[in-house]
Amino acid sequence: MRKITRAATGAALGLVLTSSGFVVATAANAAPDLPTIPGATHERPIADSFTGINEVQGARSTGERDGLSVFEASRATPSVAVTSSVSKGSLKVVDQQGHLLCTGHNTPANQHLYTCDLAVLPSGPQVITAAVVKADGHHSAPDQAQLDAYAADPVVSSVDRKGDDLVVRGTANRDVRVEASLDRGSIVASAPTGADGRFEITIPGGAAAEQAALRAVNDVIPASTPNHDLFAVSNWAPVDTGSTQPGDGEQPGDGQQGGGEQPGAGQGDGQQGGGEQPGAGQGDGQQGGGEQPGEGQSPVEAVTNLHDGDEVRTSQPTFEGTARPGGSVSIGGITGPALGVATADEHGHWSTKLEGSLYKGENRVVVRFQQANGDWVERQRLDITYTPKSSTFEPALASGSTVHEARPAISGSGVRAYSPVDLEDANGRTYASGRANADGEFTLAFSRDLHEGENDLHFLFESRTGAWTSSAYVLTYSAPGEGTEQPGEGTEQPGDGSGTEQPGEGTEQPGDGSGTEEPGDGSGTEEPGDGASDTAFAVDSTRISDSQVAVDVLGPKGTEVTVAANGKTKTVTLGDEEAAQVVVTAPKKLTTVVTATATIDGEQVERTLTIGNGDHAADQLEAQVTSTSALFGTAQITVWGLPTGIAGLQAHEGEQQLAAGAIKADGEGKLSLSGLAKGDHVITVTAGGKQTQVSVHI
Repeated sequence: MRKITRAATGAALGLVLTSSGFVVATAANAAPDLPTIPGATHERPIADSFTGINEVQGARSTGERDGLSVFEASRATPSVAVTSSVSKGSLKVVDQQGHLLCTGHNTPANQHLYTCDLAVLPSGPQVITAAVVKADGHHSAPDQAQLDAYAADPVVSSVDRKGDDLVVRGTANRDVRVEASLDRGSIVASAPTGADGRFEITIPGGAAAEQAALRAVNDVIPASTPNHDLFAVSNWAPVDTGSTQPGDGEQPGDGQQGGGEQPGAGQGDGQQGGGEQPGAGQGDGQQGGGEQPGEGQSPVEAVTNLHDGDEVRTSQPTFEGTARPGGSVSIGGITGPALGVATADEHGHWSTKLEGSLYKGENRVVVRFQQANGDWVERQRLDITYTPKSSTFEPALASGSTVHEARPAISGSGVRAYSPVDLEDANGRTYASGRANADGEFTLAFSRDLHEGENDLHFLFESRTGAWTSSAYVLTYSAPGEGTEQPGEGTEQPGDGSGTEQPGEGTEQPGDGSGTEEPGDGSGTEEPGDGASDTAFAVDSTRISDSQVAVDVLGPKGTEVTVAANGKTKTVTLGDEEAAQVVVTAPKKLTTVVTATATIDGEQVERTLTIGNGDHAADQLEAQVTSTSALFGTAQITVWGLPTGIAGLQAHEGEQQLAAGAIKADGEGKLSLSGLAKGDHVITVTAGGKQTQVSVHI
């Protein structure tokens, strides 16, 4: 769990810390700037409960600030997805003043996943607090997140003519100013939004204008705010004036006929035959065998294949467009690294498939172009919505199917991007494993044969929300019988072709054909496993996330290998490739010892793999005081151990709980203690059933 603003875990629920623990905040003991959550009347959160803010506007956290996860929103009313250990309650999300932003219930498919749409937000950085509340007032431990609510583009709901004027109604962020322009420069009208974000603005002369646009402006964002302009001013949102000519508002190069000329700035000419000369700033080199029109001027810098508001079905779409020849282009988010880069060719055309991935839901994509002097200039912001081809887990071969191969091909979709996907039995033995691509699609490679009859298995994967999920899966294996064509028939191996083979033949290995050799035996004498592979047993590892590594096991075909790490064991059987992969928990800031054991020719063989630099053993809990303040009576403690749930990391002095937090996926957590008196303190830190002590001197 991330730290709760103002340190105390219970504070976000209207609870304050007293000598006897958290109690319900009252007018006498509640700080005025701590949010309360309606209905959370019980004096303590449910024991060992947690809440986690997972997504805002369909996107996961972009980073961390002040100990809290940071989310971005470009809509005035973004959705929020929250997970909690408490089921069958009501999700309550509030702002820092305790205003209720939304109430939600768990989804039908997952009783621990809650969703709701936030009420109209003001633009600007803010903190939201979430908890799940039961009807009797019991509630989960809360979670908080930083929400960067960027200025939302006004959404037009109606346009009415009033003489030569236009009366436009719609919604934007609350308590902002909506401005209107006929040229996206000069402001001709403005109107405020109310607490519900609604506005009504009259645009003088708008009915006769070729174009009109609106934007939202928030004047109260402090100038010192990082990314100030993103919070203070939205993009221009077009208004249908009723006099729009064909081609108006299109991006340069979109849908143009005859000659492919680029339109003039914002004008949309180039719809006619190839006879017209482009306006100033045009010239994409498409005329006359590549000659640059417009007195050698460069093409318009723009994306041409995707538009604001478009939907894509892949998280790594291809962007195409125009720029100055040899110029560099960057595709990315409002902040953070580029997701894709390109260089325009000699005709000013460029194309790039994103290397990074879009989030599920709406993404604000920023397109930047490098100028001849080396400066980078932002030219476009596009809201691109990524809708996965499948939003729920779907194996291509349905559960309950009958297969005739001991190692069938299994694929599917609907998991989190790049998630490991394992197919296991009830004993934890892995039958197949794989990894999803950026779109959550996967194909599994089997390492163990299915047994004859019904196989009760389950998939283990990360869902779209990031939660580890198990899904039951049943396959019935029916081996091909007499007269049943073996897989691969019709493509006989070398040596066939006599025309005398009986059904079932044709699966012989190269060199067969005498009619006396057993299928699959290459030499006629060597049994599978004979040779050097008897003793070739090795393990290696590859880190796949902050919390996990993939352990690669090599050995003779048919060997059953048990891999143990951090109190968990998994068993796999090596297949034809004489290799298998097992995913284990091994946080990157800890040292984990992985043990792999196998029995080969009756002899037990063991291999040990140490992951980490020797610091902070994963089977221990370690803590260190990193800073103290005598002036404020505070201390910071860094803790190393196996990851915990929210509030699974706690600090006590005697019977009094001083702080709560979480050890993150990488094996490191932070505790912030406050209200410490001068002198020496012995602090007990607990997590995951382990404890350690540190001394704090104030």
